[in-house]
Amino acid sequence: MSNSLNLIPGSGKEFRNKEYWDKFFKIRGSKAFEWYGEYENLCGLLHKYIKINENVLVVGCGNSRLSENMYDVGMKNIINIDLSSIVIQQMSVKNKNRKEMQFLKMDMLNMEFEDSKFDAVVDKGTLDALMSDYSEKVEQDVDKMFNEIDRVLRIGGRYICVSLAQDHILNKILETFKEKGWFIRIHRIDEQDLDFYLPVFVFVLTKMKMKLPNLMLELQLDLNNDKFQRVNSIEDAQNRIKEYQHYGLTKFYISNKTIDTTDEVFVYLYDEKNPRYPRYTIYIVDLPGNINKTKLNGIFAVFVVPIGKEIEWLFSTKLGREELTSQAKYQRLAIVHLNRDHQYQSLDDIISELSPKVMDLAPKGIPSSYKIPLLSMGPDVDVRDLKFKHSSQISGEFFVEDVIPSDSVEPTRRLVFQNITPLIQTEIILKEERKKGKKRPDEKKSYKPNYSAFLEDFFAIILAQLYSIKLSPEKNLRILIIGLGGGVLTMYCKNWLKNVEIDAVEIDPKIVNVAKDWFGLKEDERTRIYVDDGLKFINKAVEEGKKWDVVIIDVNSNDPTSELWGPTPEFIEMDILKNCKSITEDTGIFIMNLLCLSEKIRKSVLEKLTVFWAHVFSNKLPKNRNEILFCSKIDKNSLFVKNPFNGKNENLNSNDGHSMCMLNEVARSFKEVNNNS
Repeated sequence: MSNSLNLIPGSGKEFRNKEYWDKFFKIRGSKAFEWYGEYENLCGLLHKYIKINENVLVVGCGNSRLSENMYDVGMKNIINIDLSSIVIQQMSVKNKNRKEMQFLKMDMLNMEFEDSKFDAVVDKGTLDALMSDYSEKVEQDVDKMFNEIDRVLRIGGRYICVSLAQDHILNKILETFKEKGWFIRIHRIDEQDLDFYLPVFVFVLTKMKMKLPNLMLELQLDLNNDKFQRVNSIEDAQNRIKEYQHYGLTKFYISNKTIDTTDEVFVYLYDEKNPRYPRYTIYIVDLPGNINKTKLNGIFAVFVVPIGKEIEWLFSTKLGREELTSQAKYQRLAIVHLNRDHQYQSLDDIISELSPKVMDLAPKGIPSSYKIPLLSMGPDVDVRDLKFKHSSQISGEFFVEDVIPSDSVEPTRRLVFQNITPLIQTEIILKEERKKGKKRPDEKKSYKPNYSAFLEDFFAIILAQLYSIKLSPEKNLRILIIGLGGGVLTMYCKNWLKNVEIDAVEIDPKIVNVAKDWFGLKEDERTRIYVDDGLKFINKAVEEGKKWDVVIIDVNSNDPTSELWGPTPEFIEMDILKNCKSITEDTGIFIMNLLCLSEKIRKSVLEKLTVFWAHVFSNKLPKNRNEILFCSKIDKNSLFVKNPFNGKNENLNSNDGHSMCMLNEVARSFKEVNNNS
């Protein structure tokens, strides 16, 4: 056993060393060492591409049984070469009864065969052993190898290379044989019975009579599908292969240990109908190792995220998924996201499709009889209706969609920035738009934004405070909003507040159009929209001496890797906060929508705010992890009307008693986080 453990070289360079292989075969003796699978794993492809009577060269044959297996099924014309004289001697003795098969000590970089001698060259792991690093010498040797294979192959001959397809090897194969104008196919073999946890690929490279002018590259990577997928670029092929490698590494990693809380582990699953985008993205989350297992519901479960909810905080962020796993009380939870570029019939169909795959993601040692619970939030799949999709240099790709829930809850409309995956930028409840005349039987329902109801606590919290600000009867409440987005906050302020003037700033003109076209934003003499950089707008307002009663910063970050998702870091710099104070009336409020994953950054923001405002109030949104910060120079009692929702309120635009009670409750929920008065 100790000898076997010493057979694997400590450095990849040793794979190229003749002395290593001589030592290897001396220790190993006559026992076959099968790199990347037995004959049974490869025979389907070998017989597909090699005819019985063809001349075959096996390079770097080692003491593999592959040649003898091929010989025994009728492929008699096989020549094997290897650098190691020891292995050639061993294999010649072992195969003395296979009279027509030859074993020759020969350097594949300088072969002694005549041109166009062979119909097929078989390489099982030899290229991987040769290409052990990125040095210039290795590069030159690989070029010699490929040129020699090209020379000894006839027109129409196949170079069949079995490889793990590491990045540098994959790139070298594809770039070289694209340049040579050969036809390229890549297969994946079933690794279930192999010692390797990485997938094994078979490259079939066909030498053409005329050099192909363009890349001809086909993939057959799905073991359940015999069809080839044509790809248009080397990059596409590399990405697909990397995903299978990532899946193999992930399976190995998660089957042997508890996933560290600092790790983000996920895999993609594809189907043949839309191979460009994954059908499922599966995040794997473990509870901490010190958890009391007696309080758990089980070892492993799968949670299918309903369509339309995959970009909510609980499902789209690492912290949210950890909280979901804690709530579900399973040692490991596989959280499944559905892709908006695919179609799904029902939750039952999804579960049926996933069932064969999810056992790959289970913890090590789980009994084969274990029945995996499949969890979700509802009985069926919500309907998503993509209304508009576009992109801009500022915001990247974005789209507007209507989500029609399966549970008869009100439909909603969303603006989603795809390069800011953790955040839904805007969401509003919809109501059916009544049209004049008789409706056709096949006519779809038409919806428009419903600003008489609140979907998000964020809007209710801000509106609750703005209702209760003390106002002189003759004065308009002047509001500045930095970060228009879909315009929903602007429209809530406009529809629910009396005597209000709103200036809203948005850096991206295409987003302004979306707000007008899809979220009902309307400009008039008391609602003004500015297309400008919010930072520049604030600085210019200071220079011009402008002031507002309420200044709201509601800006998303463009960096999903940052622990500060909103606002952008520039808005919490001291100079900008000082300018925000300058443009806010002494009796007014400065409001910031803070979305922060770091307590250290949060405390830093609060400390900076207290430099400029004596009173900082906080209201956290448990649903989305937002925190609304209200900053004021004057105390709470001086700023707000007591019991603003009891009786008549001059700020109120609505007589809806239910909404008034709800907002009254929200208004009481914010707490002062400092008191410097």
